Amino acid sequence: MQVYSSCGKWILLGEHAVLRGCPALVFPTKQYPLTLSVQSNHYEHSILIEPNLDPSLSSVTLELYYESQRLLGLPEMNGIEQAISLSGKLPPGQGLGFSAALCVLVAQWACDQVSNPSLSVLELAHRLEHRFHGQSSGIDIVGVASQMPQYFESIQMHHDLEMSWRPQWYLSEPKGRTCTIDCVQKVSDWRHASPLDGQQVDDMMREAVDQAMKALQGHASQDTFDQLAQAMRLGQRCFERWGLVPREVESSIQSLYDAGAAAVKLTGAGGACCQISLWQTAPPVSLALTPLC
Repeated sequence: MQVYSSCGKWILLGEHAVLRGCPALVFPTKQYPLTLSVQSNHYEHSILIEPNLDPSLSSVTLELYYESQRLLGLPEMNGIEQAISLSGKLPPGQGLGFSAALCVLVAQWACDQVSNPSLSVLELAHRLEHRFHGQSSGIDIVGVASQMPQYFESIQMHHDLEMSWRPQWYLSEPKGRTCTIDCVQKVSDWRHASPLDGQQVDDMMREAVDQAMKALQGHASQDTFDQLAQAMRLGQRCFERWGLVPREVESSIQSLYDAGAAAVKLTGAGGACCQISLWQTAPPVSLALTPLC
């Protein structure tokens, strides 16, 4: 049996603007694994999706595999019947990189079918992800495939993010599901209608990334903590300008501030996706937040 593993990701800063050259900071989330198991030489083809995952993922997984074989120039299913199982704790539609993780798993599987694949796993996964996002920067692919946090500029240019201290970041449960391609289109339409404002907000996000980098690479102190919090709040203002913060999410964010969070921002495409909060001390247990890093 072949077993391929990936995980989720979360983005600290750089969302959306990364499509236009802004750097971004992305972190793998090992708390949310996704695993693809493939058993060859079965009498018939089958695919098993865990009950906590969407049953439609069976057809999506096979479509991705067929597309990966086409991109690699391989015969469909390589002439071998296979039993496939998809399992894990990574939820789809919540800004944690489910589609990217699935693309990486399928790319690993497909690349294993040939001794000298024409594309690397990252390159193949990036092409597959266009199916979900239309225009993918590749940041999610890099995030879910990395062992360490990444400073991301492009699918070809990224490196480990060196941090001098470990902030207390926590993940909040989302208020629903988010369609990334819809959020990307909304930002694109807004920028087309207001190009000067669009450039201003991209510049704001770039400034937020720069501030966060300086804070994370400085010595742990109240000053660097405050600088990081300011960077996150600036990044959240970008989401607000893009119109990607629903009213119910605004209420959820305010409740985190009321409980003592120093900064809160959406992570991922926006809308009803997860929120990242920064704390100086551990948050109240009653909030049921998930610690990150």
